[in-house]
Amino acid sequence: MADCTNFIIKKCLFILFHFSVLLNFAQSNQIHQKTFTKQDGIGLDIINSLCYDNDGFLWLRGSNLDNRSIIISERKLVLQRFNGHTFHNINLPDYKNQINGVHQIYKRKDGKFYILTQLNDGFRLLLFNPYTAIFKPINFKGFKSDLDGLSKIFSYNNDDYLLIQKGVVISFIKLELDLSFSELFNFTSSETKFIVENSSRIVPFKDFVLISDDNFNTKIFKWDGTLIHDIEKVETNIPLDKRRIIIDEVFIQNNTHYAFLFRNPNLYKIDEAKKSLLLVKNNSLPNDHLNTFNDALGNTLLFSSNKDLLTISSLQNEVIKQYYQLEIKATNSIKITSKDLKKEAWIATNGMLHYLKFPNKIIKNFMPTYEFRNIKPLDSTNYLVATENNGWYTINTMLNTITPYPLTFNSKAFTASTSNLIIEDSIIWGNGNSGIFKVNRKTKNVKIYKHYPITYQEKISDSIIIYATNGYNLMQFNTKSEQHTVLVKTDSLDIPDFHIVDNSNLIVAATNKGLLTYNLNSKKSVFYNNKNDLKDHKCILP
Repeated sequence: MADCTNFIIKKCLFILFHFSVLLNFAQSNQIHQKTFTKQDGIGLDIINSLCYDNDGFLWLRGSNLDNRSIIISERKLVLQRFNGHTFHNINLPDYKNQINGVHQIYKRKDGKFYILTQLNDGFRLLLFNPYTAIFKPINFKGFKSDLDGLSKIFSYNNDDYLLIQKGVVISFIKLELDLSFSELFNFTSSETKFIVENSSRIVPFKDFVLISDDNFNTKIFKWDGTLIHDIEKVETNIPLDKRRIIIDEVFIQNNTHYAFLFRNPNLYKIDEAKKSLLLVKNNSLPNDHLNTFNDALGNTLLFSSNKDLLTISSLQNEVIKQYYQLEIKATNSIKITSKDLKKEAWIATNGMLHYLKFPNKIIKNFMPTYEFRNIKPLDSTNYLVATENNGWYTINTMLNTITPYPLTFNSKAFTASTSNLIIEDSIIWGNGNSGIFKVNRKTKNVKIYKHYPITYQEKISDSIIIYATNGYNLMQFNTKSEQHTVLVKTDSLDIPDFHIVDNSNLIVAATNKGLLTYNLNSKKSVFYNNKNDLKDHKCILP
C-alpha cells in the first residue's frame, strides 16, 4: 500500500513538472532562414513540387523557362535531390514528345515516387525508383498514347486517386501499388473546353467526392458517380468570377476541411452534412499567392505572399492569426513541404529554395510571479491555466501568447483558486472557497453552487462530480439536479487530492493522517493510518 501513496505523490509531481516545463524552458522568437539559389546548384527555373524520400533527402521538381518547345535548347529537365548541402541531378527520360515540366512528385507507401509530367503534346505519369533511378511509364489500359489531361494524385484512407482526361471525358481513377487501376466513374462538362491539370482538386469524404477545376464549377459526386450538385454560389463580400466556383487550396484542421477559393481571400468551411461551402465570417487572407500545408503530425500552416512579403499564419478556433512575416523576393508561386511544421519548413518560390527553422515554441516565464493550480487543453494549441489568486488565463503555444480569461459573477469580476478544471464543449467546471461553480464558455458568466470550500474535484460521469474538502466530507455533486450529497464524513481529515482508479469505482484519497479509500458501489470506506495495515497489502492502483 505504500506504493499507492508513492503513486499519488508521483502523480502530483508529474503535473507540477509539466507546469515548470511549459513555463520555464528557454524561448527564442527568432526564425532562422537560409536561401538556396542557382549559385548553390538549383537547376530549375520554377520549382513546382517538393517531397521527402524515406531516407530524409529532399526532392525538387519543376520546369525550365528555356525548355519550352518553341525554344531550341540542349538543357535537359531534371529532378534534383538535395542532402542539405549539395544538389544532385537525375535526368528525366527522353521521349519523342519532350517533357516540359514536372507538376508533382508523390511518394507512395513503398517509398517509390509517382512523377506527373507534362509533355509537348499531353501528360504522362511515371513511376520512379529513387534507389535505382529507373523510370517506368504507367500505361492506363484503354487510354492509348499520352493523356490529354492529368491531375495531381490525392490520398484518402491510404489509397491514391487522380483524374485523367482523354478527349472530352474525365475519369476518376483509383491507382494501386501494382500499377493496376479502376475507373470509379467518369463525367463530361459542357461549360467550356477543359483540360484537367495541376489546378484540379480532389477532396474525398466518406459519402461523396468533391472535384474542383479551373474549367468548371466545383462538383460533388457520390462514389458511384451520381452527380449530387454543382456548387455555383457561395456567400462572399467581394465580387467573384461569375462563371464558376474554383477551389484554390484545401487543408484539414480538427477533422474539418477548410478551403480558399480562386481570387478570393475569404476562408470557407466544407460542410460535410450540407455538402456545401460555408463562409467563415471575419476571416480573410489577402494574397498574391497562397499555399496551405498539413504535415503528417496533423499540424497546419497557411503561407501567403504579397509582393516581397511572405506571411505565415495559423488557424486558431476558426480565426486566422499571423504567425511570422518574412521578406522574400517576389514570387509567382509558393510550394511547401515539412515533416513537422512546429519545427521547420522548406519553401520553394520560383527558382529559389528557402529553409525555415522555427523557434522553440515552449513558453518561458510569462508569469514568473504567479502560482499555478491547474492547466487543461482547450484545443491542440490553446491551454487554460488557473492561478492561485490571479484568475484564469489562456496560453497559445503556437503564438506564444498569454491572455486573461475573465470570469464574471453577477456582472462583477470573479476569481477562484481552482485545483482541477473540468472542460466540456460549452461549460467549464471550477472550484474554490465558494464551492463548485460552472462557467459558460461563450459568455464567461459564472454560476455558483455554494456549499463548502473544495480542495479537489473529478467528474466521473455525465452528471456526477466527486469533490474533496478539508475538515468536512468527501462529497458528490449532481450537475443535473444540482444537489450536494455526502459520501463519507472526513471532518478530522484534510484531503488535498484523490485518484479514481481506472475501470473501477474506487476512490483513493491522500489525507494529512493516512490513506482513505471509498467504494462508490458498496458505499464503504477504509482508512489506512497504521504501518502494519500497509505492510503486506498489494497496491490497488494500476
